[in-house]
Order: sequence, then C-alpha cells, then structure tokens
Amino acid sequence: MKRKLGPGEAGGEPGAERPAVTRTGTQILEPAGLPPAARSALKRTLTSLNLAEHPDLPAGAVVRLHPRLEVGADGLIKRLVISRLQRTPSPFGSRMGDHTVACQTIVDSVHSMVHGRTVPAAALVLLEWQKVVSSWMGDPDSHGMKLLNRLEDRAERTLLLEDAGWRVGSLLARQPATPEEWRANLEERRANLEAAIAHHLAYVSYLPFATVPAKSARGSRGSGEGTYRAHVLALEESGAPDLVPPASADVGGPEGMKAALWRLFAFDAAIRAADLAFALRPGAVADVVKTNAAREPFAVAAVAAVAARDVVLLTRPFATNRSARARERAADAAAGLLPPVPVPALGTAQVLQGLAPYLAAPDDEEGEYTALHQLARKIREAAELAASAPDPVTADDHKAVEDAKLGVSAWLAEAAQLEADLRARTDALRGAAEILAHLLHDHQVTVAQAYPYTVKASRFLGPDATSAAVDRLADAVRDTVPRADPDLCAKLLDAVRDIHPKLQPTPQPARTNGWVAVAATTELAVTFPTGGPLRTTGRAPTPAGVAGMGLHTTAWVVERLAADALASGAEGGVRGVPAALRGQAVRDLKGQVMTLDWLLPTEQLLAGQLRNVFDTALDLFDATDVPAAATAYLTFRNLLPYATVDAGDRGGHGESMNASKEDLFDRKSLQTAAGLKSDELMDVRRRPAAARALAKVARRLRTQANPDWALQADVRDAVAASIVRLTDASVELSGGVPDGPALAVLIEEVRSAEHDKAYKLAETSRLRNQA
Repeated sequence: MKRKLGPGEAGGEPGAERPAVTRTGTQILEPAGLPPAARSALKRTLTSLNLAEHPDLPAGAVVRLHPRLEVGADGLIKRLVISRLQRTPSPFGSRMGDHTVACQTIVDSVHSMVHGRTVPAAALVLLEWQKVVSSWMGDPDSHGMKLLNRLEDRAERTLLLEDAGWRVGSLLARQPATPEEWRANLEERRANLEAAIAHHLAYVSYLPFATVPAKSARGSRGSGEGTYRAHVLALEESGAPDLVPPASADVGGPEGMKAALWRLFAFDAAIRAADLAFALRPGAVADVVKTNAAREPFAVAAVAAVAARDVVLLTRPFATNRSARARERAADAAAGLLPPVPVPALGTAQVLQGLAPYLAAPDDEEGEYTALHQLARKIREAAELAASAPDPVTADDHKAVEDAKLGVSAWLAEAAQLEADLRARTDALRGAAEILAHLLHDHQVTVAQAYPYTVKASRFLGPDATSAAVDRLADAVRDTVPRADPDLCAKLLDAVRDIHPKLQPTPQPARTNGWVAVAATTELAVTFPTGGPLRTTGRAPTPAGVAGMGLHTTAWVVERLAADALASGAEGGVRGVPAALRGQAVRDLKGQVMTLDWLLPTEQLLAGQLRNVFDTALDLFDATDVPAAATAYLTFRNLLPYATVDAGDRGGHGESMNASKEDLFDRKSLQTAAGLKSDELMDVRRRPAAARALAKVARRLRTQANPDWALQADVRDAVAASIVRLTDASVELSGGVPDGPALAVLIEEVRSAEHDKAYKLAETSRLRNQA
C-alpha cells in the first residue's frame, strides 16, 4: 500500500456529491472538492463494461500512434512499421507508466499476426484477437473484472477501455462481401486496419496492470529491454539454439535463450504493482488485524468518525452567525462527514489518545499513516481556533474555523481510504497472486505469438506453462523481495499455481512466418567488450513522421564509428564513456544543427520529433553503463534535424569507410528534402498551416513539458531555445514571405558541416578498416 501526502485543504463544500460515471448495475458518486484518494475510496465495485465511444476523453488519451503496413505486389503484408518513438497513451494521463510486458514485444506479437496475410485476412485475425482479449468485459465474475476492481482509477480506466475497444471493432467490424468490393476499397481498408492496430495497442496498454505507475515522472530506466529484444530477434531469425545472448553467456544454450525472453517482462514493475513488499512481510497482515481489534473503539474509521463529530461540536457556536437555511446546510454537511460506523461517545482528548499509537510509530518509507498525522493536526487547529475565538465572533475568525473544518473533511476521507486499505491487506496474498498470475500468463501468450522459434527451442513454456511461470516467479521473488516470509512465499506460489491454468487462452507458440526477417534490421543493439571497440548492430529508430527506415544524410557507418571513437578515447576508460557521449550530446544541443528545428518537415514536427530529441537526451543522462549510453546517444543523433530525411532515393546505398567522405554524405536526398521544405514555405496556401504548426509545437513543448527536462540544465536550456525559435518563426511566417531557396541552402550547409565533423571523428575509430 502506497500512501502519498494529500492536500491539506479541500475545495468546495464537504459532503456535496455529483454523479461521476454510471455503469451497469452501479452508480458511482464522488464528493466534490475531495482529494483523489478520497474519491477513489467511495467508488463502488464495477460489474460490467460496454464497448462505447467516449468522445470527451482528455486530450492525453488521444492515440497518436501511426502504424504503417507495407503490402507487396502479391497483396500480402510484408511489414508493419511503427516507430519506437511513438507511444500509446498512458492510462495515467500526463504521468508515465511502466509496461509489465515490454511494449515492443506486444507490437511484435501483432506484427507476427498480420505478416504474410492479405489486408482482409489480417483484419479478421486482429478482430478475433480483440474479441479474445476483451471477452472479460461483460462478465462480472471474470478474472479481468476482478483485476479492474483492484484499480484505484477504475472509473477512469473503464472509459479508456470501452472507447479503445469500440474503435477497434468499429474500424474492423464491417467486411466487404466480395473480392471486387475489397479491391475497390483496398486503400481505405488498409488505413482502417492501421488505425485499428493503433487502438488495439492502446487497449492492451489500458488493461488492468498492463501498465503500472512508474517510479519517476519518466518511468523506470536501465531495464535493457531493447538490447534483449535485439538478441531474441537474432535468435529467432537464425534458428540456431546454440546462439546465446551475450548478457546470459554464463548460462548455456536454451537457458540463455529463456533468460532473454524473461528479460522482456518487467518483474520489478509487476512485483511493485502486486505490493509483494507488504504481502510477504512476516506477520504484517496479522499485526494489522490484531492492532485494530485490540484498540477498539480506536479502529481507524471509528477514530475518524469521532474526529469529524467532535470538530462539528467544537465549532457549533459559529453556526449561530448563519441563517436558518445555512445552519441546516452545515448540519447536513457535517453529517456527511461521518463514516458508517458506530461513533463512541468520546471527546477530543480521547480522540487524540486513540491516535497516539499511530502517531508515535515512526513513519515507514511509504508514509502509510500520513492521513492520521494530518487529521490529528487539523483537529488540533480547529480546536485551538474554537477555544481562542473572541465573543462576538469576527468574520475572520469564522472563516479560519471553516477552513480548518474543510481540512478535517479532506483528511477524514484520506483516513477512510486508509481504513479500506488496511482491511484489504487481509486479502493481500490472494490479490497479489491474481495480479501476478495474470501478468505472467499475458507475457507467455505474447512472446509465444511473437517469437515462436525461440520459445520452442528454449523450452520457455517448460513441461507446462504454469510450472514455467511459477518457477520464474519464485526466482524473481527471491531476488527482489528481501526478508520475505518463506511460508507466505509458498502460499503465494501455490495461489499462482491454482489461478494460472484457469486463464485463457493457453500459451502456445504460433506458427513461424518469417516476420522477424524484416524486424531485425530496425532495432539497435550495442555492446562494448572490455577495452572496446563499440560494436553496433541494427539501426536507430526512425524519427516519428518519417516513412519506413528513412534516409541518413550522414551514412550510418560514419555515425557508428564516430561513436566508437568517442567511447574508445574517453578519459577514465570504460567508466568515462557515458560522460564522453553526454558531452558530445550537450555540444549538439547547443550547436548549429539544432537551430534547424523550426525548418523540420511539418509532419515530423507535429509527430513529436523535437520532444523525442529532448527525451532521448535525458535517456543518455540517465544511462549508467556503456551499452545503454551508446544506444541513447546514437538514437539521439538520428533524431537531430535532417539527420534522417523522408525524401530521396530509397534504393539503398553501399556504406563503407573505404568510400570517400562525399560518397558517405547523401547530399542529393538532403537537397530534395530541403527543397520540399522551401516549397512549403514559399507556397501562399501552405505557409499559414506551417506557421500554425510551429506555434502549436512550441505550445506543446511549453504546456506539456516533460517534468524531468528541468532537472538537466542543458536539456532545459535547449527546450527553451527551441520554443523561442519556433515561436519567432511562426510570427515571421505569418507576416511575410521567407527566402525559401536561401533556407534550403542553409539546411544543406549546416548538415554538410556536421557531416565533416562526424567523418573526421570516425576516421580515428579502431574499426576504421573493418567497416
């Protein structure tokens, strides 16, 4: 149970209610002006969900994922392209969450489903799978409904799930009756399927505990999922069971493959969501029950009830200053403060005495008794104000007491939530088992669909899927939950063993269809053996808004070798590599290339390329080892303005450091992209839209800022400078015609100078003669 400091005051009149959401068999009422935890405490159990459009969802719930299907001349889907820089919305609004099953693994499972099928066949497969994953919604006794009712935000989550599920069905439900109708509407059907994939991925991320609150504003870091996925893709494509992931080299063959598959599951996030730190703490549940029983009538809810009633009594003289109607409303509001428990006839001194055992206990790291601390403080404030008030009562004194009463009402609701949480602890083990069995099952189903060869070759599903899940959970609990009670651990594993086989569908490997051959080249994996050099496989993800792989203006081999040169020449050896890469990134943020930000293609700006630049820079600052730092650095470099363009010759280019510096610079593609931007700015019909887009992106950077940008001065300053450039350019474009050709030349000159610097650095790499 995690208790955070809530507000000291509550806005609005205590006790007032407004309808929030109506569900089948249930009406949820939320008191106005109470903190979120208080509103959550008063929500009722949901019984069923219905697929329905909810057009008034907050802006943060808009799905901005843009999948793209590549269809061959034979009509079969050859590839599903989704930039890893595009994300599904967080179920927590502006706050980031941690995916328990790696997000990219979920994407891979969908890629596997649609690959090699015609568009209509893929649409039917996705629609059937959506029905499978959403089948729980109409069953009040389903496992999914039980998990949904364990969420504090279940009312909000319900709307997200209903809307996303409805959109998938609406996009795919009606299928053309004849081949002729399919051919006549193929592009529309493909667009519908692409959009349905986006909403399906959003739906999956909204499922209970698929995404859990992150430890920080930006989520957990350092899990290395991208690296392990790259190794799994290599295993899947090679069909070689003796190919072992480097990070698991101490474990032979199939065991190494199995370890890589499990690394795509965030055990830390799952264990945090299941609250195992409490559920497996020796004697915790028994202590809570014993404490509340021994201190009757000082159970938390009873103490809170006394506190509320006592404050009403203390401040009764102030009601004489009101009209009869006002006194009646005050009495109703006061009555609404009282929880539905017997109220002992006690006074203030006895109330505080009852709170004393809790207040005397040192706060634990989660501050679980914060509500009682704050409630006691508010009671004292109200009592002191009432005792010291003059006669007659002044308006200021009256307001002070009323404010204190509002504070009591807010913290009273928090205390009621605490009571509910304490009672829920008696079911902690079963609840944890339900959550973990569900998440482990989902991971097994997902990787079996995405990576069938690796799953079979590694015996990932063991003699049976349940045993495989329980065995791996036992290892994770031992590694991540210190001082866990052995008896409670055994009960947890038994409960998971009981629940897991009842979950559907049964995890089993899909049929291998070759999709991985087109996915392996999209991932970036970096290793740094002791002493170097930096070994890089795959490529950095394409910027959002660029179709397919895009075109590198500076050849990728140059960027790779330049990164190796920085790493190999770092002061302090291996430990100094992350700092060396960070130093170059800081220079890039302050350099000339970033001043081209306002000249990026409009579709890339609106797709969030600049935000991704700054977020990836933070990933680099967060990195603690060389592979993570190098991956973030190369991704960052690939996101800089015009490092990758969406125009030019896609026929492929041979890349080797044996080529000349000019041959390793795609000047023609860059000129094409710059010319297109020049045309856009010179076109009187398109220029206003470009100006509005610049203003919109600047506003997003300002109003939807990642809170962690402010924690790194260099990133914070780069964001501020970008906002100024975008805003100024928007104003200038609105008032006049720019010199488009000159701007196109500027883009080429800046990128050419950047290429020269990267090439010079790459020539010093130890890999120079191997690339």
